[in-house]
Amino acid sequence: KILAKSVGPTGQEVRLRNKKMQRRIIVIIMTDFVCWVPFITICFLHHADIIDARSLYITFSIIFLPINAVINPLLYDDDTAILKALKSISTHFNSLRELRRCLLKSQNKRENSTAVEIQSIAASP
Repeated sequence: KILAKSVGPTGQEVRLRNKKMQRRIIVIIMTDFVCWVPFITICFLHHADIIDARSLYITFSIIFLPINAVINPLLYDDDTAILKALKSISTHFNSLRELRRCLLKSQNKRENSTAVEIQSIAASP
């Protein structure tokens, strides 16, 4: 009797993949929000005759909306070099933060042991 072994992803791998996809979707939504909501707000205010936004349309169409057009392909592509570089920087930053935490913990232990030594010396006759 031969038992078949599953070759599919484990539950942990699926959860990790889903978490990465959720982060990517959040970033895509946030960049679209940041690029489009100001433009939509200006359009609404202009059409409600609250402001005259004719000069702002040019600014938005030349600066803000192309930024979104440039960012989106980078966010949608899984093999983007920029995203890999940002991930590498993030990993490096987290490593430095962990190193700092360990050094501070070590320094606190030394300070505490020095304080105990000073107290024991002061307490001795």
